Amino acid sequence: MSCYHCDQPVADADAWTAELAGVRQSFCCPGCQAVAQHLYDSGLDRYYRVRLEPGIRPDLDLELGDSHALTEAFARPRGDGTVDIDLAVDGITCGACAWLIEQALTPAPGINLVLVNLSDHRVRVTYDPSLIELGQIINRLNGVGYRATPWRASDAAVQRRAAQRQSMIRLIVAGLGSMQAMMFAVALYTADASFIEYRHEQLLRWISLVVSAPVMLYAARPFFSGAINALRHRRLNMDIPVSLAMGLAWVASAWHVIQGSGEVYFDSVSMFAFFLLAGRHIEQSMQARSLTATGLDRLALPTLVTRLGEPVTRIAVSEVVVGDQIQWHGGERLSVDGCIEDGAGDISQATVTGESQPTAVSTGDTVLAGALNGPTPLVVRVTAVGAERTLAKLEDQANLAMAGRPRTLSWAQAWSGRFIAFQLTAAVATALVWLALDSSMAFPAALAVLVATCPCAFALAAPTALAAAQAGAHKRGAVLLSPNALERLARVRQTLTDKTGTLTYGRPSIEQTAVLADHSRATCEGIASGLEQGVAHPLARPFQAFARARVEAVEVVEGQGVRGHWNGLPVELGKPTWLGYVAPSDAGWVVLRINGTLACAWSLVDEPRSDLRAALALLPHPITVVSGDTQARVTALVEPLGLSGFGGLSPADKLAHLQLAQDHGPVLALGDGINDAPLLAAADASIALTDASALTRARCDALITTQRLSAAPAVVALARQTQRVIGQNLSWAIGYNLTVLPLAASGWLPAWGAALGMSLSSLLVVFNALRLNRAD
Repeated sequence: MSCYHCDQPVADADAWTAELAGVRQSFCCPGCQAVAQHLYDSGLDRYYRVRLEPGIRPDLDLELGDSHALTEAFARPRGDGTVDIDLAVDGITCGACAWLIEQALTPAPGINLVLVNLSDHRVRVTYDPSLIELGQIINRLNGVGYRATPWRASDAAVQRRAAQRQSMIRLIVAGLGSMQAMMFAVALYTADASFIEYRHEQLLRWISLVVSAPVMLYAARPFFSGAINALRHRRLNMDIPVSLAMGLAWVASAWHVIQGSGEVYFDSVSMFAFFLLAGRHIEQSMQARSLTATGLDRLALPTLVTRLGEPVTRIAVSEVVVGDQIQWHGGERLSVDGCIEDGAGDISQATVTGESQPTAVSTGDTVLAGALNGPTPLVVRVTAVGAERTLAKLEDQANLAMAGRPRTLSWAQAWSGRFIAFQLTAAVATALVWLALDSSMAFPAALAVLVATCPCAFALAAPTALAAAQAGAHKRGAVLLSPNALERLARVRQTLTDKTGTLTYGRPSIEQTAVLADHSRATCEGIASGLEQGVAHPLARPFQAFARARVEAVEVVEGQGVRGHWNGLPVELGKPTWLGYVAPSDAGWVVLRINGTLACAWSLVDEPRSDLRAALALLPHPITVVSGDTQARVTALVEPLGLSGFGGLSPADKLAHLQLAQDHGPVLALGDGINDAPLLAAADASIALTDASALTRARCDALITTQRLSAAPAVVALARQTQRVIGQNLSWAIGYNLTVLPLAASGWLPAWGAALGMSLSSLLVVFNALRLNRAD
């Protein structure tokens, strides 16, 4: 079968497909699929009827038109004229690859940012499409030896499975070859005792050469390809010493067979390749488990929804717009964000919140894309689609955090290249010393040094731990949103926290209503609802359920409330102190003023989180509550908990408390409202709660996606454990290499033993890192 777009062979007919003009077509790659889909969607499908030659495959040699199509299909606008695009890049093996990719792309005009994710083999590029085309970016990567295609989670999963199958085949070939070579080597070892005639010994040598050839020519080819590519572009990576060791040993052995005398290392070389491939295969498999760091990119959401209206229609999700009313069927996942308009039932939002238990919802409740409905059909009003959905934003922020370069990882990557240079120098020095002492030992000793000191474990120490920690954070109910989140969270020694929506559920209810002027209660509630529509603060939620009046020019007054115009009259809703209202009690009051006259007041109550005491016991102490709520309400909450608290604070007041606290050590800030954004941005580390506004999420290091406050101290504990694991991995990798170097250089450690030790060292690092993936 050939590709519908470029006519090249299709390896898997089901990997990339699209329904075009009612016919399911197959493609060789996501680039061809995107171009074909774009041409049909744009009404340009006549191209396929009049073309004289097959289309150009986008991921091999992009033309201008293909670049535009792929940019529209895969890039995400940033609002400043630039776009973000994720590229899946083949051939990335270590930190030196990341450096080369950055050096190849960063100098190009129009490219603002390049982030290489070693764990996922993904490169995020921020660029200006008016200055550089996507085709030019991909061709730049091709020019330095890396094949790149637009990244999508579904395509990446297919490619990852294909790579794992290929890796398994190579491993089987290496395993069979090494077993056969070892079997004949056992007989050859007895030749020293003259138990085998010379002609029989030579026959066994030739057979060993033949059985080891597939190992070198096929199974180990990725190592040689990686090394050649690295040398061609004047860089050092881990494939160079590995390929050098295997190539020299096998070629020398083959020459000795042809000559009829000399040592042969077919068994050691084959075993070395097998151990390397086994270690790399296990590493890739384990990293694949950690790559689902947030669990957000694994979800297959429905592509069709039922839109209510006249008539009821079944349409594609891409056609849904904000404000549409859709039917959410029982047992169906939701593809958009919305608000329930009719019905009540149980849903699971485990994809975003991590909560496995169903949640009861009813009219007025917010539901997010990815949520799974129970048996009861619900009517949902769409509030966000596409990239504006909470699920998409969280995935984008989490992927950006993974693609970022934490300081620990930058340090490890910088030193891995230097370590390879040291390793090659040590091998050459070992050979020279043995040539002066005993020339017969020069080659095997240098070979053992090359094999034993391969810095695989050193290069894996940090990225594997960070990938596993990302997955572990999700299991604890959090998403990491900053590249340096784990490092920042590990350093905190005290906590500053908001109250409403943080220590409480942030779902206040109206306890009392006091009408203060001639306006009716319904009128006041309608004005309050109009003022609070779209406001993200928790105190706005009880008013948003009222029948809404038309209010114009709504403006949020930071730390005080909101104001606007109703029927041409100025109206304000907010704190009693802002509007000049003397509250009759210490309850949390919200006041409405119409045209300068106090019109209505409402007292609100909010419920503390059920795990509040347990969470506070585990957060870094001392803990200080800084809130915009009244001092009386703050005191009522914190006194039984043995904490200190300050009420009636503006965002500027919270920053002042933070600066005082920072004199005594790094501070962790917790919050959820827009008024907490400055505090979260200025803190040494910050965590936002599940219902945080977009502005608040943008300023924090981690987002708690459950209703459990205890997830916050769990993430802090994970961050500290991650730093310990990275330290353990680096210490082990450095200590192992320093220990085996003298053994290999002195001739005490044979090449096959060095290969086994190196592979086990790498696996130990991976297994140690995967402890972070376990939920406590």
